This record gives sequence, C-alpha cells and structure tokens, in this order.
Amino acid sequence: MNRKRSLAGIDGINFEMCISVSGLESVNISEEIKKNSEGNIQMSCRVFGGKLLLFVNLPCLVRNDNTQPFQISEAIKLEVLKMQAVNFIQQYLKNGLKEKYSDELLNRLQITKIECNLTLQTFGKCQPKHVIRLFEESFAKVTIYKETQNGKTIRKPEIGMTTTKPHEWVLKVYDKSYQQRKDGNIKVASNLLRIEFVFIDRTLKRLFGKDRGIYSIFSKKSVFKIIEEFQRAFSEVIENNIKPALSAAKFEIVADLDNGMKLQEVLLKEKEIIYDIEILREALKHEWEKKNQFKKNPEPDHTKQTIYYYKKPEFGIPQDVLKTLKMFHEKA
Repeated sequence: MNRKRSLAGIDGINFEMCISVSGLESVNISEEIKKNSEGNIQMSCRVFGGKLLLFVNLPCLVRNDNTQPFQISEAIKLEVLKMQAVNFIQQYLKNGLKEKYSDELLNRLQITKIECNLTLQTFGKCQPKHVIRLFEESFAKVTIYKETQNGKTIRKPEIGMTTTKPHEWVLKVYDKSYQQRKDGNIKVASNLLRIEFVFIDRTLKRLFGKDRGIYSIFSKKSVFKIIEEFQRAFSEVIENNIKPALSAAKFEIVADLDNGMKLQEVLLKEKEIIYDIEILREALKHEWEKKNQFKKNPEPDHTKQTIYYYKKPEFGIPQDVLKTLKMFHEKA
C-alpha cells in the first residue's frame, strides 16, 4: 500500500474543549451550522455545559457531498480549509461569549475523533451486502444498521454494521449508495461500499501526542498519519478477523463432506457462511486432495465444473467478495 496513491481519506473531524472562563463554566450557546449549496453540513459548533463541540466535514468543504473522502491529493487546500474552520469558530465564540472571548481559547481545541474511509464500487458480481455480511460474522460483537419506519425499528443487516476496538477505533462497513439515496442523492453510483475507521482516544494520542490542536491537524503530515493508520488498522482486521472467519467457514464445509453429507445438503446447511463461492472452491479442492493424496490413480477432480455450475444466479452464492476485499486493500 502506497500512501501517495491511496484512495483512502478523511471525512469528519470532531474537536472539543472546556471553556474554563470565570463565570462561564456551565455556559450554553445555541448550535450554529454551516451548510453548502446542496444543504450538506460543512461545520457545526455548539457549547453545552461549558464544553464546546466542533465538527468539520472536510469533503463537504470542497465538494457537494461526502460520497468520497478528502484525499491526500487535495492536501494543497488544507491551509484554506483551516482558516475557514478557525474563522467559523472565532465568530461563533465572539458572538456567544462577547467581551469574554479570547483568541487563546482556540489553542485549547483538541481533536477527539477523526473519520477515515475508503469508498469504492464493489468488484464484479459482488454487492455491498455480501461484504457487510462477512464483516458482521468476523467479529464477536457488532451492531447492525437499523431504521425507524412508522414508529417501528427495523433491522437491516444488509445495509451496514459497526464494531469497536475499545479506546482505539470504531469500524463501520456500510452501503454508501443506499445512504446517499436515502439522503436525496439519486444520482449516486450503485454498489458503493464504504469501509470506515473512526479513530479515537489512544490512537489519536499515539499518532499526535499532545499536538492535537486545530492548527496542527489541518496539515499534509497529519493526513498522511491518518491514512497510514487506516492502512494499518485495515490490515490488522483482515489478518485477525476476516481470514480466520474465512478459514473457519472452509473447514466447516470440509467437516460436513467428511461426515458423508451430499454437496446439496452442505450448501443448504452452510448457506450463511459461504461468504464467497471461492470458499466452496477451496473446500472442494481440499477434500479432493485429501482423498487422493496416496492414490496411484487419483479420481478426476471435478472442482472446476462444480463451481461453474453453482455460479448460476438461482443458487444465490456470493461471488467476487474476496476480490472486492483485495481491491480495497490495494487501494487503501
């Protein structure tokens, strides 16, 4: 993975600070929101109980929406964007704090979380829901996407999932095309998948130490650090979660075949863990090799023909999921 060619990038950035001005320890100031011409939020700020919360959406500062993140190729714009954010928060605090405002307050702003994602169209016949399913089954604890319709909460696991590595990151994998259409962007491309890490707490301290202020984060160096952390975290998830889930699925199929089950029975029983037809291919190949390793005259290997047959749409076995993951890993 090459950070200069990476298509990963930053989305939203959250900052916080305590006002800590005498007499204003519990002050509240109404939220102010700045939107672009398409009505998407660029920045928002509010003070509640003496704590200031600032949100900056980098993509929406340079484009109409955040279908794609703010990438390293756009870093030349960071100085201008930094001044936009500083001017926004300055004016907000001047209006709210009046004579008690001081420019020194801005030095206390500290980043609390930053979103970094990669958004691509899935490969070949793969659909976002197929990748989401694999991620969902690769973690012990996940939260699936829900919507409220007519006062009822409806689970939609095919739309997205979230999981957490405490104090380090939140991982979100979801159908970006669905989300954009839901928000009114009917022209968005189909089959856009977003893999996003929200870096928090220990990760931010490890990356930036005490240098987590608004003036430092808006720099090319900081963007590089965040993208490199995305690459590292994504590789960690692939090695520690995705690969073990794929291996477990393969050997579950092998065990069924060893127990004498017919392939049609296996497909019905293990439908939920055949995340990609390539898992079935590997299981069948493994089974054939095991049965024929000591035979002078091996039985014909029909794996290729079997896979070709089960690629038919009526069987509904996901395809190109692993190729999609490989593409994401290469583009990160």
